[in-house]
Amino acid sequence: MNGEMNLLNLMLEASFVVQGVVVVLIFCSIYSWAIFLMKSKQFKQIENENISFLNSFRKLNSFKDAPIIINESSGSPLCLMLDNSFKAYTKILETKGSDGAKKQIESFGLSSISRAMESGAIETGKLLNHKLSNLASIGSISPFIGLFGTVIGIINSFQGLSQGGGSLESVAPGIAEALIATAIGLAAAIPAVWFFNIFNAKITAIEKQSDSFSQELLNLVERSI
Repeated sequence: MNGEMNLLNLMLEASFVVQGVVVVLIFCSIYSWAIFLMKSKQFKQIENENISFLNSFRKLNSFKDAPIIINESSGSPLCLMLDNSFKAYTKILETKGSDGAKKQIESFGLSSISRAMESGAIETGKLLNHKLSNLASIGSISPFIGLFGTVIGIINSFQGLSQGGGSLESVAPGIAEALIATAIGLAAAIPAVWFFNIFNAKITAIEKQSDSFSQELLNLVERSI
């Protein structure tokens, strides 16, 4: 308990610059944990919705029945890809008619539908990557902010030493408060980097799932036509 009180006293007795650094780092740490909780909930929801959507999609016999599951699974990123591709397919039908659409697809392939799917995947990527740049920034900048506080604290310690306070007791508190800034900087950076890597791995898994789904979707379109 005394050690905790001494640590608190060191922070309270530190220079305004070091105190400012500590406040910034504590805010960064709280913010990174808030992002972690928010994104964890988001990714969990997306994973569950994708599983439910794929179960429904694989029961479709025709691409023309796509609106049924689009209305049921609007929260799934894969559903967005299906929705975009079905809208592209509908536009072809509206402008070319059934026979014209078939001839266009036979001549030019499914390029317009593929581009529509890619557009949906890009929109999903933006959603998944939202806030992750903040985690990366906290992970990379926090140690340097802590180091800045450490340098200021050490400078203050040596200034006290030059003014005649040559004993260890007079220098140690200043060095201790300087090292506190570095420790808090690392405490803010390490979880942020860890969270960033976790979510990057999840994004990679979802992107692979999207690539696999796009092939299934194109196969369904070809069978329907």
